[in-house]
Amino acid sequence: IGTEADPYLFGPFDNSINLKVTEAPYADPECKKIGSTKGKAGNVQYHVILPADPWVTAGDFSGNEYSCYTCFVPKPPM
Repeated sequence: IGTEADPYLFGPFDNSINLKVTEAPYADPECKKIGSTKGKAGNVQYHVILPADPWVTAGDFSGNEYSCYTCFVPKPPM
């Protein structure tokens, strides 16, 4: 996970990791570990802060990679 200018800032993460990504203009890229060491961690294990839309690269065990970037905005509540 990174930015279009530097797509490999953080990771790799395996497919069991849940990430929270926050876009914060002018912020320095950062990846913070979330949760406790006593087995009481929440659903999100890492918080990634980027100054632009996230650039995500996924790969499989054969070495195939696919990259994309997008801004995920949830629908407003009804």
